[in-house]
Amino acid sequence: MLFWIRKLHIICTVVLVLIILTVGSIYVYRHSPRLRQWIRNERSLLTRHRHHYTLPEGKCFDDLQNVQLEAAKRNGIKPLDDDKKIQRLVHDGVLEEISENATYKVDHLTHSYPYLVPKAVMLLEDIGELTQSLGKSRSRIIVTSGLRTKETIAKLSRSNSNASRNSCHQYGTTFDISYIRFDESCFLEKTDISQALHDALEKLHEQGRCYVKTEKKQHCYHITVK
Repeated sequence: MLFWIRKLHIICTVVLVLIILTVGSIYVYRHSPRLRQWIRNERSLLTRHRHHYTLPEGKCFDDLQNVQLEAAKRNGIKPLDDDKKIQRLVHDGVLEEISENATYKVDHLTHSYPYLVPKAVMLLEDIGELTQSLGKSRSRIIVTSGLRTKETIAKLSRSNSNASRNSCHQYGTTFDISYIRFDESCFLEKTDISQALHDALEKLHEQGRCYVKTEKKQHCYHITVK
């Protein structure tokens, strides 16, 4: 009997504390305009962080598959059957691993690998740096696809009927960057980073550094280094 009395006492104490905290929070919220404004501002920033963005203003890039494929074959590796030879190519300097840094983040890749030829890695780094410069932001672009093998292409084709068997991604010259998601986990800034990415690509495209295709269904830019 004494055990149940003590247990009931603890439960009542916890409930009373929760009621006091709730009532106190409501009172402070109602009588503190600054607190209400701060909460609204934080909610606005978090909403923008979750996001997101829509297709930015300006032309949609439309470099066709055959054009990108020609550049991929010219600048890239021979297609791999699977991932067994990737590390050897990395050791020989033919491929480089792309990993998270100050200007870009690599998404969780399910049908590709985070490797590109050095020329494509340099292009990716320039895109990230130029995007931050134009957007006056430290938010990072997100790479959503990298090197694909014949094995991963076959798997992707089973789940996506639009996936090309003769993908540019299998040459290590091509990667995708999202235009609706950006890494702002540390930098919740009020800036249109999506527009900055578009402008950065437009500038590099005009310089003859890359081919770009706006993939509306996948919400990304499909980019091949020249």
